[in-house]
Amino acid sequence: MNKDGTERAVPATLQYQVPAAGVAPCSASTITGNFSGNGTQTVSPSKIGVNCAVTFGASPTSPSSHAIFEVTVPMLITPSNDPAIIAGSPIGFGDPFFGDFGFTFSSGKSIGIGPNAAPFGPPATASASYALCANLPSNASGNTLLPSIAAFYAIAGDGEVLVSAPLAPAISITCPAM
Repeated sequence: MNKDGTERAVPATLQYQVPAAGVAPCSASTITGNFSGNGTQTVSPSKIGVNCAVTFGASPTSPSSHAIFEVTVPMLITPSNDPAIIAGSPIGFGDPFFGDFGFTFSSGKSIGIGPNAAPFGPPATASASYALCANLPSNASGNTLLPSIAAFYAIAGDGEVLVSAPLAPAISITCPAM
């Protein structure tokens, strides 16, 4: 979000690196994107309020222990651009995010993830870009990355985050270009 209240999309890539023992889980990682609007920058995740980690354990998807990637990103929700979220849930949860301006730089620009990153309208009839994508290593050496995860998300008026990916999309859906 710019100082004048306008917003622009900033596709970004988090390159997760395993940190040294005893240091913060995201400290060896980097994020690349056009954050300033003046070309691509590579920054530490902490510089833009992002945190990440990898844990191992069972999940609702698999009873076997596996890697679980955790990423937290500041939210960017404004009264002028996200009135449905600001107005609160239709079932009375109030306005839990009023004026959440994400991570704000000294320049006055803010960065964060918006409340709705999926295509609007049932059914979608044109191609769309997934909001959340991940390429994961194809083997233990990690040298070859393969497209592995692509999902949309939405944030409800009560703060619930919903993530989903169609099993067989009827339209062309891709990951955003960097």
